[in-house]
Amino acid sequence: MVVLNREGRNPVVVSRSVYKGVERLDVRRHYYNAAGELCPTQKGVSLPLETGLAAEALEALRTVNGEERVLGASDSYPVVVKRKEFKGMELLDIRRHYVDRGSGELRPTRKGISLSTESGLDQEVIAAMAELLAGGAA
Repeated sequence: MVVLNREGRNPVVVSRSVYKGVERLDVRRHYYNAAGELCPTQKGVSLPLETGLAAEALEALRTVNGEERVLGASDSYPVVVKRKEFKGMELLDIRRHYVDRGSGELRPTRKGISLSTESGLDQEVIAAMAELLAGGAA
């Protein structure tokens, strides 16, 4: 487990875990509870290792420019990686999407996380993901 932006209001934790028998790489915002313990929020994304989606997402995060990259397109909830601007800040966004039945277009879900490129948090997350993918469980 790697904790980033530890002193900030919403630290980001990058970790490997097993959920329902599937090993996953998780990138998630956390908060400190009254006891000072780190607790996860809903803001994050969990990527399975066995399908290669976590490795594919890492590569996309390293290389994405202005275009969006759709990963796991055959999945019922593909992952989209893109750079975007929000309230004057440049963000790197990694988010699950779904296909709208009416229009056939990809629509974002709440399952995802946006990382500031100006603070360097995006590069720290990329480095932590690479470390956890290369080194196994941490």
